[in-house]
Amino acid sequence: MVLLVLEDDLAVTRVVEAYAMRQGYRVWVTTDSDAAFDAVCDETVDAAIVDLMLPGVSGWDVVEAMRRESALPIIVISALDALDRRIQLLRLGADDYLVKPFAPSELMARLAAVLRRTHAVPAEGTLRFGPFELDRTAQTLRRHGRLLPVTGTELALLQTLVENGGRTLTRPQLVSRLRAQWTDEATRAVDVHVAALRSKIEDDPHHPRWILTVWGVGYRFDPMGGS
Repeated sequence: MVLLVLEDDLAVTRVVEAYAMRQGYRVWVTTDSDAAFDAVCDETVDAAIVDLMLPGVSGWDVVEAMRRESALPIIVISALDALDRRIQLLRLGADDYLVKPFAPSELMARLAAVLRRTHAVPAEGTLRFGPFELDRTAQTLRRHGRLLPVTGTELALLQTLVENGGRTLTRPQLVSRLRAQWTDEATRAVDVHVAALRSKIEDDPHHPRWILTVWGVGYRFDPMGGS
């Protein structure tokens, strides 16, 4: 499995590379955002760790561009610790966010968790609701046959909700099923991913038909889409 590390801090890259190689990853370290983007588009890497503060380019733009082209797992690392910034990154399509300075062992644990969600052996078959087809084998979501740009985490979340159609799932249950660490931050991330999903599958995300909020509890998928 090939890990892309887009980072210009030599000390950070040396530590991340050493820990990742111990875990069996092949590691490609670069400061060239264009080359990194091409590798993502060509599917020559399996996951990416992206620093926000890159020379000559915004890490925000890099994450957004990568997500438009691929469902590749992306973990952002940055010294920026503001909650609204972290939420914004998740909305852009990052799968996780880690604040510098961080323990390399925590980064590896978060990477493993993201990869479990996005590379787990999926159940076979297609889930259909309304104009949508969620192919659990190919791990794709289509609307009227058109492929939708969803992240691996969003797809795993949607699949969990659809498979439990009509049943309310609490935020802790969703965190557990997505194999994320149970923290207040993780539950807020669930809300962010739900909002991102709604923006992609709902005609009016502010008045959702498919993914319904059960106030004070969690979320429920309506198999009939409110009809």
